[in-house]
Amino acid sequence: MNERYPHRINIAIDGPAGAGKSTVARLVASELQYVYVDTGAMYRAVTFVAQSRGLRLDDEDGLASLASGLDISLLPGEGGPDRIG
Repeated sequence: MNERYPHRINIAIDGPAGAGKSTVARLVASELQYVYVDTGAMYRAVTFVAQSRGLRLDDEDGLASLASGLDISLLPGEGGPDRIG
């Protein structure tokens, strides 16, 4: 539970590519006045940096170290904060 906002919850939507998860998530977040966070964009950001640094996908320790050291920020985007920078 979020101590700062105890009445709020996190909502995760899972499903196959192209099923409309992001569309539904943005609508739900807007309706509930929640922040929409595109976690897929965060994963893609880590993957991009890992590939650009030549890390192997099976290098679990290297990837974990990379991910924990990255500064990934949630930035305002069109319609709300959902752009990764």
